[in-house]
Amino acid sequence: MQRIIKTIPLVNELNFSKTKKPTDVCEPCILGKQHQAPLNKNPATRAIKPLQRIFSDLWRKVEVRSIGGSFYVITFIDDATCYSILVFLKSKGEVFQQFRFFKERMEKDRKYKIEILHTDNRGEYLSNQFSQYLKEQDIKHELTAPNTTSQNSVAEQLNQTLPESARAMR
Repeated sequence: MQRIIKTIPLVNELNFSKTKKPTDVCEPCILGKQHQAPLNKNPATRAIKPLQRIFSDLWRKVEVRSIGGSFYVITFIDDATCYSILVFLKSKGEVFQQFRFFKERMEKDRKYKIEILHTDNRGEYLSNQFSQYLKEQDIKHELTAPNTTSQNSVAEQLNQTLPESARAMR
C-alpha cells in the first residue's frame, strides 16, 4: 500500500526573484530600531584598552519569569571593545556574585585587569561587601548621580536596544 502525501504551501505568492527588490517597508522593524542620540558622547573619555572601563546595569524586574526562573538581567559592557554580556538573575542579591564571576573570567581570557566599574547609584552595587571587594581588587567605582540614567548611557542604551530588537524580530 502506498501512502499519498499532499503538501500544503504555508505561504502563498512568495517570490524569490533575485532581480525584484521588496517594495514594502517593515514599519515595526523601523520603529523598533529607532533610538535617541546619547546626551554625553565624548570620545576623549572612552577606554582605549580592553577592560579599562566596564559599564554595568541591572534591568528592572520583568513581569514574566524566564524559562530558567529569572526575573532580572544584568549587563556588563567593555567600553573599549563594546563586548557585552547578559546574565539572567533570579534575585538582585546575585549581582555581586555574578560580577565576581564576570571579572575572573574576563581577566583570565583577556589578560587585562578591570580598572573602572561604572554603574548607576543603586543599592545592588553599593553593599559593603561589593565596595570592599572593589577596594581589594583595586577597581575604581564610578557612580552616576541618583536617578540620572543618561550618565550610564552605554548600559542604558544596551538595555533599550535588546528588547527593541527582540520586539522587532517577533
